[in-house]
Amino acid sequence: MRTALMNPFQHLRSDVGVMKAHLPSLRRHAEAMTGSRESADAYMAAMADILALDAAVLPAASSAKTSLFKLYTRLYANLFTREDPAQARARQILLLILMEGFSNREVAEILESSVSEIVTVLKTAGCTKPEATRTRAMGRGGKGRPSYRSIRGATVEAAC
Repeated sequence: MRTALMNPFQHLRSDVGVMKAHLPSLRRHAEAMTGSRESADAYMAAMADILALDAAVLPAASSAKTSLFKLYTRLYANLFTREDPAQARARQILLLILMEGFSNREVAEILESSVSEIVTVLKTAGCTKPEATRTRAMGRGGKGRPSYRSIRGATVEAAC
């Protein structure tokens, strides 16, 4: 079962196949947002099913990665309701910027909002820079990306 979920987009056309490269970061983000690997895997499977039925539902975006994250965000907003929407949105903004390395403009595109809203949320969270950057804490393997555990342990002020 685990192997099938690692590449749920394998059955799609080759033009959508470039998105496979972004699946690990999207799954990592889904795990951080939902709080469990099982939920993240379920979201990845649901997205693969949605795209298999109609690849045209993939939202237009500036890049394949942004498009995938935008689709995930829409799915997450419609299905996951265990927390306050404002808190979920703020956490998602922070994770997209600090963990996934998206710019404020890309996060605004993913969340279908304005850059000024992103900056306001960052300032409210304690970020002092208008354009936050990825934290320097490294995760396992030192592959240039921090672990979610290191972000949870760091203060927002240290990362922003």
